[in-house]
Amino acid sequence: MKLKKVNRICFLVNGNQKIGLGHIYRCLTIAKKAEKRNIKVLFIVQKNLIVQELLEDKKIPFKAIDDENWLNPSKNISFFLELISSFDSIVLDLLEAEFIKFNFLKHFNVKIASITSFYYSEDVRYEDISFFPGIETRNKEFILADNKKIKLLSGPKYLTFREEFQVNFNKAFDELIPNILITMGGTDAFGFTSFAVKSLLSLKIDYRATVIISKNCKTYKEVALLAKNNANIFIIENVNNISNIMFNSTIAIINGGLTRYELAITGTPFIALSIHQDQYDITEKITSLVGGVNIGVVKNITEEELTKSIKELILNKDKRKRISSSLQRIIDKKGTARILDDIENL
Repeated sequence: MKLKKVNRICFLVNGNQKIGLGHIYRCLTIAKKAEKRNIKVLFIVQKNLIVQELLEDKKIPFKAIDDENWLNPSKNISFFLELISSFDSIVLDLLEAEFIKFNFLKHFNVKIASITSFYYSEDVRYEDISFFPGIETRNKEFILADNKKIKLLSGPKYLTFREEFQVNFNKAFDELIPNILITMGGTDAFGFTSFAVKSLLSLKIDYRATVIISKNCKTYKEVALLAKNNANIFIIENVNNISNIMFNSTIAIINGGLTRYELAITGTPFIALSIHQDQYDITEKITSLVGGVNIGVVKNITEEELTKSIKELILNKDKRKRISSSLQRIIDKKGTARILDDIENL
């Protein structure tokens, strides 16, 4: 298939302390691949110091939008038109409420692609192509919305992974002391890290726990105090290569999100805590397919139940081996290239 040339792609994407940085990192992965194809990129983001520092560190051009224009974009359409008019394509990686606010983009002379973690209501769609990465593959090729035929590409073929995950991970299961990873993404706005760490305190087996948590997390001081009083628990505040930590972990305790797919690449079994039922349902599609533990929505479970699940998974080496092998079988590492190919061929 001969691809049409795309010279410039704009990414309209959001990330912050509440929703985490998964959307930002996903678009960064695609943008870096695009730059290797000599495609110019620009990020349009809501003003946020953490996001802006990340984009500066990755040397990605960006425009940070003030809250007034971001929260009410339709009140200043000409502002966004000026930003976007010189681009061939725009990629939206937003929550549904934000996606709807930017529906005026359909009137611009630009091709629109969306990447969604949750499946948006079909009647609000206005893009030209929609990517729905995940374990679930939708049994349809198009979305019909407002008399428009939107191409739908879904499933694990469109999962994206950063460069650090583009290696072969051959996991061993001969650890003498299990390594437990706790990582909740972003600044853990819902305080799941402290819940998970507390569940370790009554774990009656030898273990070593690595806790990834930002100082910006509202429960950081509580978690730091728990770690200070427990020699088995270690805190990491800044991570340069999380793939190695994942790979060397016996199990991980997570909050879902894109982290579940990164753990799948490294073959690391996980226990997932969910914010709400929608997140639980997405994780359930993975764990029902390959095993693992989708323990539930946090408000409905206890520390004792989490402790029990951690112990059972660690002690069942055969189960961990089966989960690890199954996780690595269901995902490849070509999703970023596939997404770019389809955007270029719009």
